[in-house]
Amino acid sequence: MTQEPSAMLMFANLGETHPAILEGNRLALERQKAFRAERMPPAERRAAHNKLKHQFPFHGFVGCPVGPLTPIMFSANDDVVAWNYFWMGDYEKDILDLWYEVTSKTKVALDIGAYTGLFSLVAAMNGNEVHAFEIVPRTVERAKINVLANGLEKKIQLHPFGLSNEDSVIDLHMPRGQDFLGTGNSIDMKTNKPLADKTLAYVRSFQTFAKEVELGSFGALKIDVEGHEFEVLSTMKPLLEKHRPTMIIEISGRNKPAVRGLLKELGYRVESLKGMNHVAYP
Repeated sequence: MTQEPSAMLMFANLGETHPAILEGNRLALERQKAFRAERMPPAERRAAHNKLKHQFPFHGFVGCPVGPLTPIMFSANDDVVAWNYFWMGDYEKDILDLWYEVTSKTKVALDIGAYTGLFSLVAAMNGNEVHAFEIVPRTVERAKINVLANGLEKKIQLHPFGLSNEDSVIDLHMPRGQDFLGTGNSIDMKTNKPLADKTLAYVRSFQTFAKEVELGSFGALKIDVEGHEFEVLSTMKPLLEKHRPTMIIEISGRNKPAVRGLLKELGYRVESLKGMNHVAYP
């Protein structure tokens, strides 16, 4: 099992931290150790984790092992990925292990819907130049911190906009308030989730972007855009035909027929992963 960074690393470079935060972190680390030692069914463990992350907030850097790599990510007890790593020891392990394997064979990777940057960090630490796209302004700022904390600012270009089939300003629908770096933010309104917030955001056509930066070949592509994947893949179609990257894609239920049809047209073999995630091989 990969050894997680010590508590000392998690506290590193926090400077004159408020005593209440230090005490809260001490209690969180004590409870984390006890929780990890407890034996319980997976469903019970998940339910317990969802309570503990609020009862024992942790503020600082969290080690996030993927294969032999351990990027660090900052959390103000507001990041889904860091939460899971702190309490559970992993996050989407099978998918991230596959991403590590894919990016070990490539030189350029694209991370569309980067959130706070874990997939980008893994690809960059695996030797790739990375273009990361994140549409939510406050999440972009956290991703910047994580890129800098891992010394990867020369490997990762973080683009503060989303991708679609045109250049425009859109309403971004957010199921969580501003005190949380929520996942699930979407361009298209979701009928199964209540709306907590809405903000204006910028989207661009991938073809426009690719021409501006003179994007060359890329071998790995991850897409997590909460129901907007068909529009993203459609605008990328000419470059997908040309470069044939391996893709990890979250495909929402209503989009599945259209997305699978497009991937079949492009000659990709699609396999299902956990949840709504899929891998597409050229």
